[in-house]
Amino acid sequence: VHQVEIDAVIRGDAPCSDEARSILGGAREALINAAKHAEVGRVDLYAELEQDYIELFVRDRGHGFDPAALSGGRGLQHSLQERVVAVGGTVHIASEVGAGTEVAIAWRAQ
Repeated sequence: VHQVEIDAVIRGDAPCSDEARSILGGAREALINAAKHAEVGRVDLYAELEQDYIELFVRDRGHGFDPAALSGGRGLQHSLQERVVAVGGTVHIASEVGAGTEVAIAWRAQ
């Protein structure tokens, strides 16, 4: 739909639990957001999957944004964090104007 190549590196495997679905849904949300807003032809996805651990990164080399300037709306940061934190995961979004954005999502079984 957005005409963006996704360069994916995925290591390991994990059962498709409810937690995994939420974490992967967060990754999907980050990929779609990058495809819509980064104005690049490629977005990178790196994921490590284990039975009790998932870590993934979505990175673009687009125009980025100033995280401090985000409004209090329901954008990527809020909806993604809600989805991931609800299953015990963490989200870190790093972006800099002119340098792109990286979304890091991690989950470990409790």
